[in-house]
This record gives sequence, structure tokens and C-alpha cells, in this order.
Amino acid sequence: MELDIFSFWGKARPLDSDSGPQWHPLVLHCLDVAAVGDALLARHSGIAGRLCGLLGMARDEATPVILHLLALHDIGKFARRFQAKAPDLYPGCFADDPHGI
Repeated sequence: MELDIFSFWGKARPLDSDSGPQWHPLVLHCLDVAAVGDALLARHSGIAGRLCGLLGMARDEATPVILHLLALHDIGKFARRFQAKAPDLYPGCFADDPHGI
């Protein structure tokens, strides 16, 4: 079976499920978090400065590293066990029964 990274859910059962989608693709959630991080780093030099200091890197070197880490923050959600928490959204590429996990 073909792997479709957009079939993995990152957020399921939103609070206001009547007016929007029932789930949010994991890959888009991760990119959303990185985009928000980029905006925060751009607007709040204190946060950026502290993170750069912790990394021991200049801002132009640290920013891509931080954004990559933010994009990977939920990498574990690609796992079968996590995806099985919402059986109705379980990706078909696993080719097994989410209820048995």
C-alpha cells in the first residue's frame, strides 16, 4: 500500500467540530507549529536571543535549527500506536486493524 503522509492525523476531535474539519493532518500541524515559531522568533528578540544562547549559535545559524526541531516536535505521532487512538482516522498504509493495537 502506498504511503500518504497526509493520511496521518495530528489533531482529532476538535472542540468546535460542528463548524470545521473533524481532524487536522499531522504534517500540516507540524508545519503550522514551525510557522508560528518562526513568527515568534521574528517578533520577540528576547526569546530568539535566549534560544541562540542555549544553542551557542548565532541567530542566522540557530533559526533554521529551531524551526526544524519545531517541525519534528510530534514525529512520534506517525506511530501505529498513536494513530490507533482514533480508529476511524487510522491510515490505510498500516494494513492492519487499529482495534488490535
